[in-house]
Amino acid sequence: MHEPFDIANALKEIVLPHSCWEVNLEYESLKKIPEQRRILRECAKKCRGIQLSRCDGTKIMLDEEYSMEFTWEGQTWKPADRDDFWQRGHIGDYIDATYHVIRLCWREKVPERKYMHYDHWDCLRSDGITPIPLDNVSEDEGNE
Repeated sequence: MHEPFDIANALKEIVLPHSCWEVNLEYESLKKIPEQRRILRECAKKCRGIQLSRCDGTKIMLDEEYSMEFTWEGQTWKPADRDDFWQRGHIGDYIDATYHVIRLCWREKVPERKYMHYDHWDCLRSDGITPIPLDNVSEDEGNE
C-alpha cells in the first residue's frame, strides 16, 4: 500500500474489444484501516474521469448509478500472536470484519443483463450492504 499500482494510467492505455459493454473496478479494504481507505479513495478518484476505449474507437463512460461506496459484513483471518502460537500451537482464527468497498462501473446505457450480478445475486441492491452516500464520505479517514 505504500506505492499502490497506478491503475488510472493503466486504464488509459487499455483498448477493450468492441463487444465490451461493461467494466467494473472494486477497491476493497477493511473498514478498520482508515489509511488504506484513504489511499484507495485517492486511487479511485484518479479513475473517475477516465473514459475507457474500445478498438473500434468508441468510449465507455463511468456510470454513476452503478458506481458507489458501500460496506459489507464478513470475516477475515487474524493470525495468533507469537506467544499463543509457540505455547499452544494456535495459528489464528477467522474474526468478524466490516469491509469498505469503492466500486467504479463503466458501462453502456443498455438494459441490465443476467451476467451483471455475481452468482445471480444483485449485490448492489441487497440488504447485505450498507451504501455510503458520497456527500457523507470523510476526506480525513483518520477521524472516523
